[in-house]
Amino acid sequence: MMKMKTTHFQSILVLLIFLSAMACSKNDDSAKPGGGLGEGNLTVSGAVEGKFSGMADFELGEYSSSRIFDISIHDFNPQTFSLSIQSLGITDEIEIPGPGTYTIGTFPHADFHANFTRIIDEDFVNATEYSTFFAEEEGSGTLTITSSDGKTMKGSFEFVAHEIDDDEVLIGSVTIKGEFTANKRIH
Repeated sequence: MMKMKTTHFQSILVLLIFLSAMACSKNDDSAKPGGGLGEGNLTVSGAVEGKFSGMADFELGEYSSSRIFDISIHDFNPQTFSLSIQSLGITDEIEIPGPGTYTIGTFPHADFHANFTRIIDEDFVNATEYSTFFAEEEGSGTLTITSSDGKTMKGSFEFVAHEIDDDEVLIGSVTIKGEFTANKRIH
């Protein structure tokens, strides 16, 4: 009788070890930085200095008669920055871009505009935003997409963005260089 209980116990133990090993060997994207959403890395110099990394994703959204294509990179826990590279236009004009080099600058003169927001101590109210949207120059940089299949996009970017006050007076500028592997945004 004791031998039967021991054999039964050993069988259950072997089964539990097997199930544990199977669970540990599973490819789990949530353990990767960005949780399977992609990754982005950037270096900022000028009014803000530093290296930043976080998750990256992209989305083509349609709102009324216009579309917005957006590549977003940001960190979390705590959130210290947010980067958005966008293109907007009439519904038929904007699509998910394919491989190529595109201009970043002011709207509507460039293919894309960009915003970098520096967030200190998760104080979103007093965050500092740098944008190419109101830049004096028409083209302040480039976005290079090296691959794009509708699900994953890879590329790099370099641009100059500016902080302006309510009177549109220049307060500070940053140069931003980076690269990304972004996956289609999950809703």
